[in-house]
Amino acid sequence: MGLDCLLHLPMEPLPRADGSRPKPGPGALFVDMSPQALAAVLEPDLVAAPAALGLNNHMGSRFTGNAAAIRLLCAQLAGRGLVALDSLTQPHSRLAEETRAAGLVSVSRAIFLDTNRETSAILAALDTAAAKARSVGFAVAIGHPCSETLSALRRWWDKTGTAVVPLRRLVWHLVQRQAALAARGR
Repeated sequence: MGLDCLLHLPMEPLPRADGSRPKPGPGALFVDMSPQALAAVLEPDLVAAPAALGLNNHMGSRFTGNAAAIRLLCAQLAGRGLVALDSLTQPHSRLAEETRAAGLVSVSRAIFLDTNRETSAILAALDTAAAKARSVGFAVAIGHPCSETLSALRRWWDKTGTAVVPLRRLVWHLVQRQAALAARGR
């Protein structure tokens, strides 16, 4: 349909406050996986989303906080041209840092749009994302395909000219910037 697609990759979460362990679902990556086991799980996940620009983490707060696990993932992603979008499900995530260190393109979520599923709250979150984009250069906002989020996206516009753009456009910009930095470093 011409829309950007990401593989919403299940990853091991941290235990809940009550000690229970949420189940990330089939095709999940866990911190104790060997490189071979991780590859055996990741490959079918990637094959299931052949049009994906990259991946982001579903749950994953334990996995994304583990640098060694992320490095194993990076080794599997190398050379595939995929972007890693860190959903930042925990404040000490290493996903963006480690993927960048491995030479992969990576971005992090700035705003969750629909933590509160009221359209007015989602519109306010979009305003917050626009303010961050104006101050930093861009802001990645993540939402769910619920009716309130879709309605807010249709209705929202920023008076200062900040636009909602496809992820591929941001990725292209980041790749160009990374290439320019690499060329200057030579």
